[in-house]
Amino acid sequence: MEWQHSNPNHHVISLYDERYPKILKQLNDAPVVLFVKGNAALLSKESIALVGARQCTPGGAMAAAEFAAGVADVGLVVCSGLALGVDTHAHKGALSANGDTVAVLGSGVERIYPKQNIALAHQVAERGALVSECWPTEPPTAHNFPKRNRIISGLSLGTIVVEAAIASGSLITARLAAEQNREVFAVPGSIFSEQSRGCHALIQQGAKLVANINDVLEELPTIQRGRVNQIQQGDKGEQTLLPFKRVLDSVGFETTDIDSIINRSGFEMAVVLEQLLTLELQNWIRAVPGGYVRIKRS
Repeated sequence: MEWQHSNPNHHVISLYDERYPKILKQLNDAPVVLFVKGNAALLSKESIALVGARQCTPGGAMAAAEFAAGVADVGLVVCSGLALGVDTHAHKGALSANGDTVAVLGSGVERIYPKQNIALAHQVAERGALVSECWPTEPPTAHNFPKRNRIISGLSLGTIVVEAAIASGSLITARLAAEQNREVFAVPGSIFSEQSRGCHALIQQGAKLVANINDVLEELPTIQRGRVNQIQQGDKGEQTLLPFKRVLDSVGFETTDIDSIINRSGFEMAVVLEQLLTLELQNWIRAVPGGYVRIKRS
């Protein structure tokens, strides 16, 4: 077709193409064809889906970016839907961490929706991939988005829901992930927040409560955990940076007490106190009554 041959980064991948992602082929309703704009090889890399509310809170936006950066840091692909809110911050978080990201659309890859994310879509196409089962010029329609959601979860080892109201479409993605025998993770929030009720419902139904990327990695298959441990161990140069990063990752954007930081990082108190002082002097964290808070993202 003309679209495919007009650009070397345009790909039409049928169900019988060797480039078709094997994890997606496991679905009973796997798409017959995928239109890909960007790096088609990313569809076959191990990925984590990150979805949530379109009208997310500032905390939800921060959590989406944090989790996305964490997924990217261990060499996994961040998969989301290019929607406003959590999806947007997930893609941006992955790109900011120089990681890989895939956006699955409910429209053709040449008909970006929402229009507010056209610039972001261009970035994703250049550094990651846009993918859809819709014809490239097909406009967005309501019935396309639930179908889009099954691809997001189907491409991924697991799905993280950051924020979601009870009627959120993100809960559809979580349900599909569970039906596909994939992991489902939910980020908790305030009991007074409408945007957290969907996540709390998922946790009550058996989704794993996650507060950081390590909580997610614990549930990945053994072969994946081994690869992640290898990445985290690194060479000698990386090991010297490990205490700094592990202590920083142990401090939340809410008040975190010293015992929690020690438990999360796994270091002795002397090492933790030394790193906390360095982090505070470099304006990564701030001492507050009861502990420390993180004030910027890596």
